[in-house]
Amino acid sequence: MPDLVSSNQSIYSSIRRIISLSVVLFIAALTSGCLSYEQQAHPTPTTTVHNYKHVVVAQPSRYKSSAMYEVTHEEDADIWQRVRQGFQLQSLSDNNPRVDHQRLWFASRSKSIEMISERSSPYMYYIVESLAARDMPLELALLPMIESGYNPLAYSTSHASGLWQFIPSTGRNFKLAQSHWYDGRRDIMASTQAALDYLEYLHRMFDNDWLLALAAYNSGEGTVARAIKRNIERNLPTDYWNLNLPAETQAYVPKLLAVAQLINAPEAYDLALAPIANEPYFTQIALKQHMNISRLAQLARLQEDELVQLNPAYKQGIVMGGPKHLLVPLDNAQQLKEKLATIKPSDHMQWQQYTVRSGDNLSVIASRYHVPLALIKDINKLRNNNLRIGQVLNIPQGTTALAAASATPASPTLVKRAYKVRRGDTLSHIAARQKVSVNDIKRWNKLSSNALKVGQNLTLMASNTPSASANNPKSIRYKVRPGDSLYVIAQRHKVSLKQLKNWNPRVSTALKPGQTLSLYL
Repeated sequence: MPDLVSSNQSIYSSIRRIISLSVVLFIAALTSGCLSYEQQAHPTPTTTVHNYKHVVVAQPSRYKSSAMYEVTHEEDADIWQRVRQGFQLQSLSDNNPRVDHQRLWFASRSKSIEMISERSSPYMYYIVESLAARDMPLELALLPMIESGYNPLAYSTSHASGLWQFIPSTGRNFKLAQSHWYDGRRDIMASTQAALDYLEYLHRMFDNDWLLALAAYNSGEGTVARAIKRNIERNLPTDYWNLNLPAETQAYVPKLLAVAQLINAPEAYDLALAPIANEPYFTQIALKQHMNISRLAQLARLQEDELVQLNPAYKQGIVMGGPKHLLVPLDNAQQLKEKLATIKPSDHMQWQQYTVRSGDNLSVIASRYHVPLALIKDINKLRNNNLRIGQVLNIPQGTTALAAASATPASPTLVKRAYKVRRGDTLSHIAARQKVSVNDIKRWNKLSSNALKVGQNLTLMASNTPSASANNPKSIRYKVRPGDSLYVIAQRHKVSLKQLKNWNPRVSTALKPGQTLSLYL
């Protein structure tokens, strides 16, 4: 005979689930209508469900942005080993044909995974620490690989932005501010905490089922709740694998589980993950003033794009409108602190926005605000003097600061220098050694292609100022250390990743301790 008690409990459980889902769907219906959810007012109840990607109104999680890097795991020198040890979802993907299909697809594109793993190196430690502090599966550290390819500037056709791909409304619901100056969806720390808050909320909503939570992260709670309700009504299983969900969501969870399988056994798939040290890469520096990112990069002795990668939320290249801090590589933090301490209050620059009106031109605007035209073009990254009505310009203010910002050093005199092509030379190698661009060399020598011949004479232009070192760059040999990656080495020596790769064309992203690299400094 069947167990009547167990049967009754099962029936009661199903009834409770139907009632719960009905409440969720009823609230979703109340807040929907014919217009998109973006166009509707968002109240602040604990659970208001919407049926498309990343939309939920919820009270903030009990977790706040924690003190940075409170947990350390010295036993794991490489972050990937620590990630593997924190996997919790692997048993859910065994012998699953949908996961197998995605795994084979990713395995055939291992170079893309390697590139994304290298791109993740500045962020991975912080994300892993944040997940570990909440005891969440470390497979979730791979979610930005699926969402954005670990590109903090990623922007989708549905207007989702950042590593975690929040759409505007969901970002606002999770207190990610968005303005002309700042977009919290691209803030590395703020968006990570918001994404984990959202995932935890979904996990609780779907009876602690991570696969359903991930499906809802992709397609919305309403979509998943309706699919579950349909299966309950038809007496069908209600786990993720048996739900009728949109095609993108059907592939979304298998993609994450497949990537986790590759990360779990990279050797089996000939996957060379970029080594990432299991230690903090960046720290916060408090800022009391609004400053240009390019100037901050100079003070920190960093390339501007390296600072932008850590602070992509500042949309205009100016630290303004967001939290009063900057993320800086640990190696450069002390340098920046010391430089900031020497800046006088009178040197602080203020900013204002100006919206271009009919009849405006750059000369008129520059004259009106007593700002050099060239400075306005530089700050707003304008390639020419053309403006369009409604365009928003950032205008600097402040006499001392403006004088310093607009002061340009005298242009150095360029002199011609002959160079004879040697065996093994390429335009990229020559450009890297001389610290010029390939296009410059092609323009100086009227080259139509990158092809060179041994013995060919090239004309190079070099500065005759004593400070210019491009003529005689110093060649050094660098021995790879445990935890190094090409990105980390480039950051450490204040060169770009592209330069480092040009200097070492035969070196893959999979570095080994003891391996030597060539640098021209």
